[in-house]
Amino acid sequence: MIHLKQLAAWPRWSATTWALIAVLAGGCSATIGDNKGPGGTTIGPDGKPISTGGGGDGMTPGGSACSVPNAVPQRIVRLDYNKLSNSLTTLLGPDVLKGVVMPANVGNVRQRDFQALFTEGSQFDPTLLSSTFTMIDQAVSTNLTGAPFNALTGCPATPTDACVQAFLPTFAQKVYRRPITADEKTAFLKFYADQKTSGSPIEEAGRLAIEAVLMSPPALYRMEIGQPTLSGYEVASQLSYFITDHPPDQELLDAAEAGKLITADGKAAQIDRLIKSSAGIENLSQVMDAYYQLGQLDQTIKDPMLFPEFTVGLRDAMYAETDKFIRDTLWHGKVNDLLTSPKSFANSLLSTIYGISGGTDANTFAPVTFPSGQRTGLLGQASILAMRSRTNTTSVVSRGLYINSSMLCLVRPPEPPAAVKDKVTAQLADATATERQKSDFRTSTSPCSGCHTGFDPYGLALENYDAIGRYRATYAGNVPIDASATLPASAGGAHIAGGVELESVVAQDGLFGRCLTSNLMKYALADVTLVDPQDCGVGTAFEKYQSGDQTFATMVREVALSNTLSNRGAGQ
Repeated sequence: MIHLKQLAAWPRWSATTWALIAVLAGGCSATIGDNKGPGGTTIGPDGKPISTGGGGDGMTPGGSACSVPNAVPQRIVRLDYNKLSNSLTTLLGPDVLKGVVMPANVGNVRQRDFQALFTEGSQFDPTLLSSTFTMIDQAVSTNLTGAPFNALTGCPATPTDACVQAFLPTFAQKVYRRPITADEKTAFLKFYADQKTSGSPIEEAGRLAIEAVLMSPPALYRMEIGQPTLSGYEVASQLSYFITDHPPDQELLDAAEAGKLITADGKAAQIDRLIKSSAGIENLSQVMDAYYQLGQLDQTIKDPMLFPEFTVGLRDAMYAETDKFIRDTLWHGKVNDLLTSPKSFANSLLSTIYGISGGTDANTFAPVTFPSGQRTGLLGQASILAMRSRTNTTSVVSRGLYINSSMLCLVRPPEPPAAVKDKVTAQLADATATERQKSDFRTSTSPCSGCHTGFDPYGLALENYDAIGRYRATYAGNVPIDASATLPASAGGAHIAGGVELESVVAQDGLFGRCLTSNLMKYALADVTLVDPQDCGVGTAFEKYQSGDQTFATMVREVALSNTLSNRGAGQ
């Protein structure tokens, strides 16, 4: 277990930098390490998170007690790498990360994680801390010298003490996203003076102070501790990083200072502004691409002997189509259109796959409408279908699990028990059996049937689409494909004829919308463990969305206005 104050003992960073970090950490009692998972979730002896339920409004819309009550604790939330890089460019300028070695896939939009802290880890460990400090150190020491330093600070070419000392408190307030305390101001001004005493010129001393402020805990964390209801400044950070992935702009901070973010009307006005902003539209579009795991296309491989059409160009076209479809639907359609719309975009490569007329070349994507009853929405797009297939054929299991988890938020079953692993492997490799025959075996054989009856039907409904998304009515040898299925009871139990009916049913019964609402709540909280699809906050936000215009902007708005985002359990 490493306390923030103890980080000063690490040898990698200069003593002067650690000196300020240690001073500024003095008011933070949180520990790093312990048995905590993403978002502070307690980890049990089996290494898995112990769920504490989800956040909520305390009551269901009908007034009955919540089945999953408010359980979002008071906490500190680490800024993930993406948010940190966006904060640096916002604070220091758009070119500040030029030449900086970026950790993980930061900057690669196609490989963005939907919930970064789930994969990065919510608290700092030595690797995370080293990567974070390296990024900040390289950005400041390399790209903040001379003219860029003067432009940031507003100081003359030969900066003066008075200018740097006047700049630092203003800068720290922007970095901390709140007013600084007297002790904080004293600490970093003393740090700046100590650098000068040690022989650093004014610009170098100022640059070291800037770097140290950026490395301090209030810069690297969002604080949500102290009161059961978030303060205006805490709300500003919560909303801004949720909607735009950037720190609060001046208008949002001004609203916090004026007390407008602790009123429903004041908060709603800022939420609406952020959703409509270019940063909000771009971030939320990327978030949805990440949520549907489009980046997995880059690792998708097909047998070139069976699918010679599956080139890098086609794979990129699949990504581009779904990205364009998601963006168009989010901002010009309704949420259910993500599943039910027969419209999309296609270039010449995709037109061949789909058997329709689209763009005239590989670089031109034209709006298209699919033949009636053939395919609709995300589950009819080649990207999703190809990602959720094997190298040589389709996969009822992979497609079924994807719908079960990503589209409906139903419980993901465990892996097959070791006792039947060999039998499962042999059955999957049987090239003489169709996917339905294999599914029939699984759903009628114990212990497989206990799980597969809960998700195989979704995959069976998509059997009319081959491993790269082409529509087909028969298997090889002219064997007819039966894509009908009876949905599990958890999805309503309806009998459907195929993929188009599947998407229509799960969209109209609310399963899809509620699932997406709960996942947006998880994203907003930067924690996948604190929200249950059945909790009161999700239910309230979903019902308000459903009674409105049912657009994505309204869904985001209702999630952002939820008490789940603004209330923290006292003493938890």
